[in-house]
Amino acid sequence: MSTSKLDGGDKKKIKIVQPKAADPGFGFFLETEDGTPFDSSLAITITIKDTTVNPVVIYKTEIQVTNEVFESRLPIIAPFGDQNWLNPSIEMKELPYEVKVEFLDAVVPYTSEATGNVWVTQGEFDISVEVTAGPQTALAHIIKGFRMLFGLD
Repeated sequence: MSTSKLDGGDKKKIKIVQPKAADPGFGFFLETEDGTPFDSSLAITITIKDTTVNPVVIYKTEIQVTNEVFESRLPIIAPFGDQNWLNPSIEMKELPYEVKVEFLDAVVPYTSEATGNVWVTQGEFDISVEVTAGPQTALAHIIKGFRMLFGLD
């Protein structure tokens, strides 16, 4: 028996794929656990914790996707840290993270979450600006940036 969005049986679990961290950013692919499209507008909250200080400092980024997302894999990059962020190469080898995704279009909105740790040396963010030939959409630039970020270009 299949379920549909109308009977509340559309709950999906999320997973984090290829997490990368480099001060001051955290990048990853957000996917549904079963590989099906998100089929909802989304409220995404990314939390990074600096556990090297007392009390623990929490950095939070919130992303609101107001249109329904038909993909099953989204590239995400979130800033974290500030001028007081410690040198993580000495003090901290791993960043604990938590990602919460609220599915806003479900009959009864619900939240799915994923947690983990990412090594601070696991990623490198090389962002550059270059002149483009002809008109291109902003999405094309974002996709190119993520391809570079994850070493696909």
